[in-house]
Amino acid sequence: MSKIVLTGFKPFLGDPINPSEIICQNISIPGVCTQVLSVDFYQAFEELKITLKKENPEYVVSLGVASSRVQVSLEKVALNWNESKHPDEAGQFVSPAPIQPSDDRLALMTKFPINELQDFLVEKKYPVKISFSAGTYVCNNVYYKILAEFPDLKTIFIHVPIFENLNQELQVQMVHDVLNYIQNLKS
Repeated sequence: MSKIVLTGFKPFLGDPINPSEIICQNISIPGVCTQVLSVDFYQAFEELKITLKKENPEYVVSLGVASSRVQVSLEKVALNWNESKHPDEAGQFVSPAPIQPSDDRLALMTKFPINELQDFLVEKKYPVKISFSAGTYVCNNVYYKILAEFPDLKTIFIHVPIFENLNQELQVQMVHDVLNYIQNLKS
C-alpha cells in the first residue's frame, strides 16, 4: 500500500470554512496522513515540509478551494510565480515575482498520471477537468515548491469548488476514491 500525504488549507479571505479543510477532516484511510496548512505564502510549505520529511510518502495530494469553479480541477502545472491583490492570512502581500528567483524555470509539470486519474473520475461520473492554472496565490506557491524541492514525489494538486457549487458529500467521496485509486497504483 502506498503512503500518501493529503493536505488542505485553513479558511481565508474572510470565508468561515474552506472545503479543502473539511474534506481532509472527513478522510480516514490507513496509509493516508492528513494535514491542514496555513494560508501563508511563507509558512504553508514549511509546515508541509516537516510532514513530508517525517512521513516519507510516495504521493502527495494537495487540495485547495477555487471559489469560482463548478468542477473539480486536476492541476497539471505549477507556475514559478506569486501574485495576488489579496494578503495571505498572516496579512502579507507578495509582490509579483518568481516563487524561487534562482530557478529559471517558468513552470513545473506534475509527474503524477493525471490523465489516467481524470479518466477514472469521469467514469465514476465526477465533474472533473484538467486545468493548466493553479493560480498565483498560496495553492500554486505550495504546489510549485513541492514539485521543485521534492521532484521524486508523485504530487497532484486538486482545486475543489465551494460546497454550494458541488456538495460536500460528493467531494469527500471523490477524494476518498482518488486516494483509493492511488493506493491501487503500481509504484
